[in-house]
Order: sequence, then structure tokens, then C-alpha cells
Amino acid sequence: MKNKNYKCCNKQKLKPAYIWFWPFKAKYCENCGEVMSNNSLIIEFIWIYFIWPFWDGKIKVILK
Repeated sequence: MKNKNYKCCNKQKLKPAYIWFWPFKAKYCENCGEVMSNNSLIIEFIWIYFIWPFWDGKIKVILK
């Protein structure tokens, strides 16, 4: 996952997404398929050190 300021492609079309469950938010680009983190520093710390090693790569994209 990339950080909040990462620009994945020239025509970003971002959708909100969740990784595993509620507290871990992300943004999903429909054009290139990139997933970017959208978490606070505390949640990001928990993600990196406790969840990332067990993550299977799945996300849930919220359709509006």
C-alpha cells in the first residue's frame, strides 16, 4: 500500500475501500488498480507492525 500523497496515475478515479475490516481505510484507483492507505498515524503503525505480515491482499471497495 502506498501513502496518502502518492499519485498512482494521470487520471485518478478513487473509491473508498476497507482492508479486512473497518478501522483500516484505503483508497482504490479504478483506472490502475492501485491501493493507497488512508489511515491516521496510530492506525498506520498498527497496520504495519501487526496486520501487514498476515494480510492476504484483499480489499473491499465501497460503491456509491
